[in-house]
Amino acid sequence: MPMSNHDSDMSIVAQLRSINRETGMFVSGVLYDTITESDQIRFATKLADLALAIKNRVESGTHNLVLEGTVSDDGLAASDDVPPSAS
Repeated sequence: MPMSNHDSDMSIVAQLRSINRETGMFVSGVLYDTITESDQIRFATKLADLALAIKNRVESGTHNLVLEGTVSDDGLAASDDVPPSAS
């Protein structure tokens, strides 16, 4: 039985929370060369699983995805004058 919209959304939120908690440890491990290869693969797999969940959610056609607002960065963007609707 397919997941309901709410269950799908909550699954994605749970995955984001988990990845958010682990990102700092991952980056630190890479910078200081203290993370094992298996931990790197495990983290990358979690990112791929999250990307697949989001892709499936969007492709299901049951969600209308509307993004509004601005994206802040540290000035490294290729172009700052592209409106959000241009993508």
